[in-house]
Amino acid sequence: MVVAKSDKLVASLKEAVRLLRPRIVIETGTYLGEGSTQAILRALDQRQPEIFYTLEVSWKYCEQARSNLSRFPFVRCLWGLSSSKQGAIKFVETDPFLNELDPALDIFVDFLPDPVAGYLNELRGGLGDERDLGAPEGLLAPLLTKHKADRPLICLDSAGGLGWLEFQEVHRELDGSVFGLFLDDINHVKHYRSKLAVERSDEFTVIDSDWEEGWMVAVHGAAAAR
Repeated sequence: MVVAKSDKLVASLKEAVRLLRPRIVIETGTYLGEGSTQAILRALDQRQPEIFYTLEVSWKYCEQARSNLSRFPFVRCLWGLSSSKQGAIKFVETDPFLNELDPALDIFVDFLPDPVAGYLNELRGGLGDERDLGAPEGLLAPLLTKHKADRPLICLDSAGGLGWLEFQEVHRELDGSVFGLFLDDINHVKHYRSKLAVERSDEFTVIDSDWEEGWMVAVHGAAAAR
């Protein structure tokens, strides 16, 4: 649950920051604020954004992350689900990729032999804290809409079942905009499809990626960003 904070990753994020000069950072899947969050903070260095939003669905983890990140006053840890709960449940229930996984794919998958059941259990409150059953929903889209002109740097790092759903939401909401994209876990069912979509798209320029460490950094609208 902690992304590798390699020098290679930080260098790639620094290049994205140099190209974008993002006024806003949006991250999904904070956990404790010690993984991808720290890699982004290292890359930002002296280019402090106006706000760094980071979303976490677990109340307990969100509170711990707020404490861990308290020395960064521009970081706002938001408690809640990036999408609507029912929309996420429907996605997992009907997604053919999850429901008919190709065993020949060399990717990580949670909850085998039944990942769909495992991801649905997570969405329905499987972390075991009753407070999470009332978590706010649909936090990602309003932030994307509000900040689409702010050249945001987006990090997608939510739980395994929602990666492709979040990627599609980012692409839909920010279509035509300049933004950076940091995908965590491209060698996982979470973002395997997101990785392929970025690589096949003329709208993205990949700065770098690492299959073993499981990340990709890209810029959307690269010509405008430069």
